[in-house]
Amino acid sequence: MSRHPAYKRCYRGQAVRRSGKTTVLYQAAAHLMDTGVAPEHILFLNFDDPAINAAPLDEILASIYKISPDISHIFLDEIQQKEGWERWVRTLYDTKRFSRIFLSGSSASLLTQDIGRVLSGRHITFEVTPFSFTEYLEKRGWDNFESGYLIYNREKILYYQKAYLEEGGFPETIGMDEFNRKKILTSLYNDIIARDISARFGASYEIVA
Repeated sequence: MSRHPAYKRCYRGQAVRRSGKTTVLYQAAAHLMDTGVAPEHILFLNFDDPAINAAPLDEILASIYKISPDISHIFLDEIQQKEGWERWVRTLYDTKRFSRIFLSGSSASLLTQDIGRVLSGRHITFEVTPFSFTEYLEKRGWDNFESGYLIYNREKILYYQKAYLEEGGFPETIGMDEFNRKKILTSLYNDIIARDISARFGASYEIVA
């Protein structure tokens, strides 16, 4: 995100669940502080938090104005969980209350055609994906990617490739024991089917799965 033009005030991150999206937002907040933005000017709201998710959007905004009028950068994680979030964000943008707005979500509700109708030309999209095979190897401690070394260690590469295909590139599950890894991946699969695809398209879990 730090490479994107500063004149764009709205950044939209979309990702599959548990791919490291929230971590990227924290990194973006840290980058802002490194470049001179005071911590008290940054607000992070995670709509996975039941207390935040239960509050009406207008009430959240009023609380922000009341508690900290100096907030200039706002992060809205899992914003898609709130009904009517698109026009609420559009209002935040149009009133120019914040210098930058960061949105993220792992649901199909953040599809380009939907938010594009509300924030057309006003936002930059960044994708957060699970680890590539190279990143997976790095996470497992591999630090030499010279072609000769890779060829020499072909059997080990094939071993890790098989493990990567079985485990996937989700940061949380790399190196985890098989029992817990399968529990997390099964839960992740069910969440994507039930909470994202089914909810998005109004189809039953049984049909989608």
